[in-house]
Amino acid sequence: MITKEKPATSAATLGRAKVERAAALAGSASNSVTQSNTPQGTISSVLLQGRENAITGAEIRRILALKDGRDVTVIVERERRGGVPICATCDSNKPGYYMPETPGELETYCRSLRRRIAHVAQTLDAMEKALDDWTGQQRLDLPGGDAG
Repeated sequence: MITKEKPATSAATLGRAKVERAAALAGSASNSVTQSNTPQGTISSVLLQGRENAITGAEIRRILALKDGRDVTVIVERERRGGVPICATCDSNKPGYYMPETPGELETYCRSLRRRIAHVAQTLDAMEKALDDWTGQQRLDLPGGDAG
């Protein structure tokens, strides 16, 4: 008896299958961000594990039938603040959102957030200095508040 060997299924193929399954499940998802907290309207419900399986915001928007890219950002932030560890990558080869596969992936993402915070703080300092130079005023840095 001759048996045909099945071709090996790649991780990418399995990932695509999961995305398409999630799209089918999310087909009835609401277009309203305010109603997107149901399991089938959550971003995490369509994400794959591992940075290499990141899904773009445009693809998420299509899968969940959201109005625009801002809706994706709002829902991602809501889920993150609720404790869902949604990671993101700006890697030009594979940008998008993903669920961490390991604690190390989440740790790497947390480090990238801290770097972004530091860069934004540097920009803020430079802009406040420019404002001080422009207006001839100086600011007092008060703990826990806006200096001004």
